[in-house]
Amino acid sequence: MNRALPALLLMTACLSAPACTPTYPKEKLELSIRELFKKEVQTEDVRVRVAGKTLYVSFQIDNMVSATLDLPKEVTERLENAMLSLTRVAMSTDEKIDFIVLDARDDAWGVQTTFIRRTEDLRFLYYMTISKGDFDERFILETRRFDPKTELPEDGWTGLTLQEYMGRWVAFRLGLGAQTNPFTAALLGVKRVTSAYDAAKQTVTLTLESDEDEDSETGTKLRAQFLKDAALEQMKKVESKYLSRLPSKEGWAQTLDVRDEKGGTLFTALRDEWLKK
Repeated sequence: MNRALPALLLMTACLSAPACTPTYPKEKLELSIRELFKKEVQTEDVRVRVAGKTLYVSFQIDNMVSATLDLPKEVTERLENAMLSLTRVAMSTDEKIDFIVLDARDDAWGVQTTFIRRTEDLRFLYYMTISKGDFDERFILETRRFDPKTELPEDGWTGLTLQEYMGRWVAFRLGLGAQTNPFTAALLGVKRVTSAYDAAKQTVTLTLESDEDEDSETGTKLRAQFLKDAALEQMKKVESKYLSRLPSKEGWAQTLDVRDEKGGTLFTALRDEWLKK
């Protein structure tokens, strides 16, 4: 999605100029997004909501699943245009938006892909506060199955906190590693990782959905240790990116709790353990 960069440069430059007024005023935010999607994404089937400081947009997209196992070019272009459109809006509105959440749904297959970005990361890229390589890591991509007959696009739309984002980022990175590296995929057997953050307990809970297979006692121990090392590494990494951005009065996770899909505890780690990595 590198095509967003030139537009980002122009928009952020405008935002830094005192004379600039919002291109997309918050009073017309939903209408503006609908018009952009009609023009840039060729769809009028769009749902929009601002929850807290999170901008949610959901739209229908067909043929997201194909026999070639690749996203069709048309689908990829529409996804890129959708994210670029939301970037334009988020960077040029007087509505306070901390997170952009884009849901692309294929009702025929019951598959949803979710993209999440922080608007501050977009500004950091423009001002070169972070490198392009760092920026490319600062997003979340989630895919899940759903029942289009019972689940509405707006289900679960609540304002994200930075702590929740950090937990979901760790889950995404673990899932990404388990899917893209054949050795890691075989070793961990992880199909999906989800995250929840408990502010009261200052705990990140990761839930792993894995392949049902039998393993030797030695293999189980190796898998558990590898998984723990990987999880702690990602917890340390997410802190290096975002801990300094947390409001001073808000806490962050002191405990990592990793469970299987049945709720059983695989391991628990305290913050000191990932800081020592």
